[in-house]
Order: sequence, then C-alpha cells, then structure tokens
Amino acid sequence: MRSVDVRLLLASIVLSLLVAMAIQPVSAGASSGPVLTGRLVDQAGSPVAYAQISVHYRRQPTDKLSRNGECLTQPGRRTVCGAFSGYARTAPDGTWRMPLPVGQPVSSPGLHGMWPQISAPAGAQGYATTFITFSWDGRSKSTGTQVLWTPDLTVTRSGSRATMQLALPPGAQGTTVIELLKDGQPVWVAPTTTDGTVSVDQHVLEGTTGVRARAQRQGVQWNTWTSPAPSVGTPLSRGLACSTYRTNDALAALRSCGYTDGNLLKHQSEANLRRDLPSDACNVECPTPRTLVFAFKALTVMDAVVWRSCERCTLEVSLDGSTWTPWLGQRQDGASSAVLTGSPMPIKSARIRGSAATFTSLVEVSFWGKPVA
Repeated sequence: MRSVDVRLLLASIVLSLLVAMAIQPVSAGASSGPVLTGRLVDQAGSPVAYAQISVHYRRQPTDKLSRNGECLTQPGRRTVCGAFSGYARTAPDGTWRMPLPVGQPVSSPGLHGMWPQISAPAGAQGYATTFITFSWDGRSKSTGTQVLWTPDLTVTRSGSRATMQLALPPGAQGTTVIELLKDGQPVWVAPTTTDGTVSVDQHVLEGTTGVRARAQRQGVQWNTWTSPAPSVGTPLSRGLACSTYRTNDALAALRSCGYTDGNLLKHQSEANLRRDLPSDACNVECPTPRTLVFAFKALTVMDAVVWRSCERCTLEVSLDGSTWTPWLGQRQDGASSAVLTGSPMPIKSARIRGSAATFTSLVEVSFWGKPVA
C-alpha cells in the first residue's frame, strides 16, 4: 500500500473516532439533573407495584402540546408532552425514582402536577388515577407517600334500592361522589356518606355501563377505575310516543319523541325540536305551557318515574287523559335529575311540566310499572 493511501486511511479512522466521541451522550455523572422519588400505596396502605408516575410542568404553553415527542392525555383532558414531562414506574415495594434532565422545563422551579395511575384489573375498565399539585424548587427531593385509590366496589340490592359501597382514600374531604356512566360519560351522580356508601333507587341504573368514584382533598384529586354496573332492565315507556299542547290547548303529537328512546347522553337540538314540535307549541303565554304528555297503551300501575336534567319539573297523572291530579303519596328524590315514587294506582296518562328550557334541557324520562291485567 502506498504511503499516501496509509495516511488517508489513518486520517479517516481518526475522523470517525472524533465524530463518534462528539455524538456520544454526556454521562449521567457529568450533568446529572434533579431526581424525584416517592412511594405509592393504595387506600389500605399496601404498596402499588408497576404503576406509572408522571410529573408535568404546569406552565406548559399550548403551542407545545403536539411537539417534543411523547404526549399524554390525563384526567380533565389535559395533554402534556416531551420536555415538559417526566415518567417513572413503581417497583414491587411501591417505591419509584425519576431522574429529570437538566435545563428542560419539567426540571424548572414552580407549580407541577403528578399523576400516579394504574390500569384496571380484569372485569373493570380504564385507570385508577390520582392528580397531585405541588410546588417544587427544582432540586432533588422525596415527594413522600402518595395514595392511589383502587377500592373494590360492592353493590347490594334490597327491595327497590341499590346500595354501593367502597373504602374512601385517607384524608378525603368535602363531597365524595359515585358516578353512574354510559359509555364513559356520567349520567347520574350521587354523593356518598362519610363511610363511602351510596343508596339509590335501582331505576337510575337504567342504561348505565359502569360505575366510578371521585374524591378530593386540598391539592389532591382521586379517580377510581370503572367497575361494571348492575343491570336493571328496560322501562315500560321505552319508545313511547309523546305529545304537547298547542297554544289553543289542543294536544298534538311530536313527530318523534326523543325523550323515551333510552339515549342518556343527548339533549334535544334546536333543529330536532323545530322538526318534531308543532309550530304553535305552547311554550310561554298559553293555557298549558312547556308540557309533555305520555299516554300508555293500557292502564298501568306505576312504580317509579325517573327524569334526567328536567329543571323545575312537576308530574301529574290521569285516568282519562283530561282530568289531571298529582300522583297520590308522591315522593321525590333529587331535583333536576330525580326519582319519583308514590302509591300504587292505575293511570292511563302522565304529563311533565317544567321551565322554559324543558324541551331542550330534558334528556330522558322513564316510566316504570306494570300494565293492569
């Protein structure tokens, strides 16, 4: 080999080594950043293994939400990404360690959010999550012990009541609620007692697909995963037609009654109401304003009525469709979303009257009972 070729080969090797050294990452010891540590336990104090811990800088600008690599959507639909986030996973004893990079926003002093979360076990869905707000000076520290709320939900029935109970997280303050869900969206919300118990009329379980709970204390918010909801069957009124009054007090049927279709997630749109309501529907200054009438196919002994999102609504019943009276012995549990019960009595029709927004606010009304044999 000629000397020139040897010199070129040596120069090429040296250049390759220099380039390789230049692109090597700086060792952790040379530019070690702050380290956050902590321990994750459940509501009973037992360690939670293999859960994800996320820490996010709360001042993340909105124009960064789709950049910087990995992005994560958290409870409340907040999205956080890359340089504004740090991640760790808990060890079998619940401890975790999160080294953070020097010079990145996630390592900056200020207000931060921490999200421990773990996926649901078999038979449940989603994640159990805790959201913790904390102020941090940017130096290594232990965040102490965090609690992930992973309770077993028990449901028992007695008569017409369904009772749900779970162990509350330690230090929960204010209102702890259980949410009945339809496709992940709340369709009924009930506050628990101080021991984590909720008792509801079983008819509110109609159409629900899951149950979850929320609790909070200052700086901390807990969300359970979604447990299966018990089934309660179908109301007598499913698919029932409905009518309203014209300004001359004559009764007119709606072209389509969206209040008995079993869809618990929708309000009636203005476009649908213009299509379904008579053009002269009685709404304000007329004999029988803002009223929906439901006529059963046969005499019915009513057990319960459930309305959802019906502001200032009242119920009347009739044996002939023309003479109306309150339901004898009526009891109401709730307000805009409520369960009504009363004394067993045969009826042929029922009507609901509400506020000026009744036609648009009412989501669903369900009548439960049995036809008279």
